[in-house]
Amino acid sequence: MDMKIYRFSPETVEQRVRKSSRIMIWVLPLLVFAIMCFFMRENSRPITDPGVWPWVLFPVLIALVAGYQALRKQRELLESFEITLGADFVVRKQKGYRDVEIRRDEVLRIVEMPGGWLLIETADRHKHISVLPGIENYDELRLQLMQWQEIQSASSQRMYGLLAVAASLALVLAHWGPSFVRDSPIAPIAHLIAAIGFVWLFMEMRHSPDVDEKSRRKSWVVLIPAAVELSAAIGKFLS
Repeated sequence: MDMKIYRFSPETVEQRVRKSSRIMIWVLPLLVFAIMCFFMRENSRPITDPGVWPWVLFPVLIALVAGYQALRKQRELLESFEITLGADFVVRKQKGYRDVEIRRDEVLRIVEMPGGWLLIETADRHKHISVLPGIENYDELRLQLMQWQEIQSASSQRMYGLLAVAASLALVLAHWGPSFVRDSPIAPIAHLIAAIGFVWLFMEMRHSPDVDEKSRRKSWVVLIPAAVELSAAIGKFLS
């Protein structure tokens, strides 16, 4: 088999960026509404008060700029994404990310995930390649990979995914949950779970091939909320 490169077509890139734009158009009004409700609740001031609007418009402006930057980043990543498949190796390249190469004899399993994308796994959980649907000649690539190994279906979510959900829920309950939750004996446990979740996120950002180099260098920032949550847990335990 000759080496072949698979990329997203310009039409697919444009389609995905437009889809993300439509999502942002729906999310932005919800964000404005949430900010208004929060500010009015905390300050007991009517929306007609001129002093309210700077506090509403500033976060909205930040959200617009961040959304525009996110769309530019998404386009850049899709245009630079490529999978190179040879007779006994597969390589993923993408701007800002480490190149990942997996030899055929390193493949532990190939899993088809919900949404139709493929995950090529090795014994090293930090060395894997995601093959996204929508790239040109995806069916041909999938057929070639099937000759390497039978493609399995994802039967359940990974444990670290459940940990992320648990940490997020614990964070919400510990800070914004009802008073009977914040002041109950489970509050320290909620803070501790949130701290563990942030530490896990830091470790994943440091080692995962799905994190770009810029984010990897800034991953230490995640340790700040981890320290805050750990301090809160210790404070709750001692109080």
